[in-house]
Amino acid sequence: MAEVSQESLDEVSPGDNRPIVYRDQGRWVYRASAIGGCPRGVLAARRGYRALPPPGWLADAAEAGHQAEPFALGWLKARGWQISAEQQVVEWPIGTQAVVRGHIDGIGHYQRDRTNRETRLVEVKSMSENVFDAWRKDGFAAFPKYAAQLTVYMTVLKLPALYVIVRRATGDVVTQMIDSPPISPAGILRRILGMEQQVEGVEWPVCEAQYAGWCAWQYVHEAVDDGGNPVAEMAGMDMEQVAALAALYDDQKAVRDQAEQALTGLKKQLVQLVGDKAKLQAGLWSVSTRANTKTKLDEAALFEACRGVGIDPALYKSKVTYPDPILIVKKGGQ
Repeated sequence: MAEVSQESLDEVSPGDNRPIVYRDQGRWVYRASAIGGCPRGVLAARRGYRALPPPGWLADAAEAGHQAEPFALGWLKARGWQISAEQQVVEWPIGTQAVVRGHIDGIGHYQRDRTNRETRLVEVKSMSENVFDAWRKDGFAAFPKYAAQLTVYMTVLKLPALYVIVRRATGDVVTQMIDSPPISPAGILRRILGMEQQVEGVEWPVCEAQYAGWCAWQYVHEAVDDGGNPVAEMAGMDMEQVAALAALYDDQKAVRDQAEQALTGLKKQLVQLVGDKAKLQAGLWSVSTRANTKTKLDEAALFEACRGVGIDPALYKSKVTYPDPILIVKKGGQ
């Protein structure tokens, strides 16, 4: 199994089963831990696409990551840091319709001497050895989710950061002082505003699955061959993907059934109001009804007549009017 970046683990939260984009009190909430991921996956979540369930090994690694947080904070406290605001909610409103939200690990205070007290945002990550090697080599360039998350917290709180990394294999703790956000806050703002503009469309942003590690929306990513050419999406689909797509199909059937029930009720109300009027103009809407009359073959009479020869079946068609009339609703009276 290929090594998976710890950044994928942020989508697995034991205490919060809401998706990485969810509706809360009239606003769309984007998780700070996820907005730096592949924009195609984030937009899939915003459009309501169901996330694939995390594989067991990923859930286990996520749990190990969550356990690293109290260990790291205890390590800091033993070295003179005072920690406050653990799991404090941080929000960055984006316009009136969206907000980026996250929970910080804490705010650290360190008294260097009588007159020099340092205050920093504390962010804890745990890493396997392979992931730590990638971090040591490329830093935030290899971890765009980490970069976006930390940028949000530093921008909102207006604090420098103390980055604390727990190496799971050895238990060692590595710290790094970060004095300015690792990426531009304006880039995050543009990304969220772009997502909101794309929600009602049919296009997808450029696929950046290479940054996603294991992705809960991998079924909307473009698979490529060794030469970078797109390949059929279904070719490499596993049973988890099939299950996810089946669940989405079932969800949409439920939506369709609810819509059909609503349409039936609305039709009854309109038919009662309009009656047998040929056509009504109500504001921008043209509403009319007509009898639901169809031509039907009288099969019994035809069967009886066919005992002879030279019978034209058209002679045995009759008109039938059904009790449910046809309703026609058009905008603009067209």
